[in-house]
Amino acid sequence: MADATQALQGMGPEGAASVANLTQAGIQQQAETTQQQAEANFKRDEKVLTAAGDIEKRRAEREGEMLTSQLTGAQMARADAQSAMASNIQGAFGGLSAGLSDASGEDFFDWMKSRQNKA
Repeated sequence: MADATQALQGMGPEGAASVANLTQAGIQQQAETTQQQAEANFKRDEKVLTAAGDIEKRRAEREGEMLTSQLTGAQMARADAQSAMASNIQGAFGGLSAGLSDASGEDFFDWMKSRQNKA
């Protein structure tokens, strides 16, 4: 440090101003370079985040479509099961009616009506 001070004293006022200007220019250049690098990093990070957001959006859309498909399938299976249950019940009562009609010699539904009329 003492050597630098002696060198500045030996250069005189013009030399010292020249050194100060060079130092200031170096500091300014470093600040500009740092700012440019920060802007480049920001743009890079922005692109990465946008890409990640797009990927997540497409994944969510695919998952939504899959869940909608599963829901539709489940609803169709439920409707089929209800229809099959109704057919089975109708078949069971039809068979019961026919069996009772054969056993009694009278139509089951007519027999039920006659029972209701007696009550």
